[in-house]
Amino acid sequence: MTKRISLSIVCLLGLLACGPLLSTSHAQDRLSDQVQERDCIRAYLLRSPSVVTAGADFGALAGVFNCGHNGVLVAIDFFLVDDNQRRIHIGHGKIGVRPNSRGTTLVRCSLPRHVAPGRYQLVMSARTRNGPTQLDRVRISVAEITPDDIDPTLRRIMDAYKDLK
Repeated sequence: MTKRISLSIVCLLGLLACGPLLSTSHAQDRLSDQVQERDCIRAYLLRSPSVVTAGADFGALAGVFNCGHNGVLVAIDFFLVDDNQRRIHIGHGKIGVRPNSRGTTLVRCSLPRHVAPGRYQLVMSARTRNGPTQLDRVRISVAEITPDDIDPTLRRIMDAYKDLK
């Protein structure tokens, strides 16, 4: 009888000692699987202008595909990058994407007035909270503002105002 009780106590103590070790390794495997599934996105810059003027606003269309099994919130940033790798942040947005689906968002980008005319790259950066950053880029030109860029209606109003002085 005492042998049975002592054997039962030894088995119970063994299970208590080994139980947390087994459950911890299983939980770590499950957690690493979830992180790998959650971090799978593909992001593309779908539409943007090829020529803009300094001080202007424009829209850029970003597309995100979530290839994971969990919904994700994706932060999207737009930068203007020159030949010297200097970045100018011009816009940002967020989009939520369901598992195994895609979504698009239109981001309003504001170009500062101090940007010099020339050729640049428009770079889109998309990232999740725990995942890698996806980049996409296109060429964009910043043109000089000329007096001919003024709307004809606005030009007539300005000319009429000059005549009043």
